[in-house]
Amino acid sequence: MYPLGSNTGRATNYQAHLGELNFTDISFPVKVTVIPKYEHQNPGLSVNAFGWKGGLYPLHVSKREGRAIDLLLINDRKEPEKSHYVWIKNLARMLYKNSNYEHRKHPFPRCLHIFSTEKRLEDHKMTVRV
Repeated sequence: MYPLGSNTGRATNYQAHLGELNFTDISFPVKVTVIPKYEHQNPGLSVNAFGWKGGLYPLHVSKREGRAIDLLLINDRKEPEKSHYVWIKNLARMLYKNSNYEHRKHPFPRCLHIFSTEKRLEDHKMTVRV
């Protein structure tokens, strides 16, 4: 949400943004089932959460319009209660191997289907909403 040119891993670079997001009554670690509440408390954001088991699959796909944040939930196999989210910087790149199309891809988060153009993706979104 807050892009930096360098030193993106330093927490001190984000201190100016503390308190901008509303986490009222949300406990950590955040469960997937709580994401809709977080979205409601933070208008303008939409959060998509995915899991991984031999490939990417959707856990929560936002129905809200807004700045999309794609997250991958990683679970510890030995201790399932230990889990954390990592940011998916580019969902299309993460799905790159799932398509033979060699140019830029446009994934639809709800089903992870890949479209060759932005227009085809938008056309598909319109048919899904009906």
